Amino acid sequence: MIELHVEPHPTLRMRAFATELPTRLGDVASPLWLTDLLRSDAPALVRRSEPLRAAVRDMLRHGGYKPTGRGKPASEYLVRAAEAGSLCSINAVVDTCNVVSLHSGFPITVVDTGRAAGPYRIAIAPAGTTYVFNSAGQEIDVSGLV
Repeated sequence: MIELHVEPHPTLRMRAFATELPTRLGDVASPLWLTDLLRSDAPALVRRSEPLRAAVRDMLRHGGYKPTGRGKPASEYLVRAAEAGSLCSINAVVDTCNVVSLHSGFPITVVDTGRAAGPYRIAIAPAGTTYVFNSAGQEIDVSGLV
């Protein structure tokens, strides 16, 4: 059982689930039907909208975070990468979440519970909180971000 504490937030509509893979993630290939959905023009069951994009940005601003530049929601980066043809397969789990985020507009986070220690908490990050967001070690200030 995963322990997850969610701090009150007036507009956050969070859902969580856990999945267990039958083998190592590196051994689970993304099927072609999934990687085909990494295109912005792929036929999907859901479609992102401008009102949802605005609502997501407003939700992120609640704690003082500024969702612009490098700090914009990942769902917006996915749209740009897909339209440029540069959105590539990473692994089956990330690809699945990227497809849902790309087409729905909802930001999605993947947590590897084998590498991250619980208990887990969703809350506004305190001032001075930074996050290393890529393999080059670049940091982003996430103060005020959910």
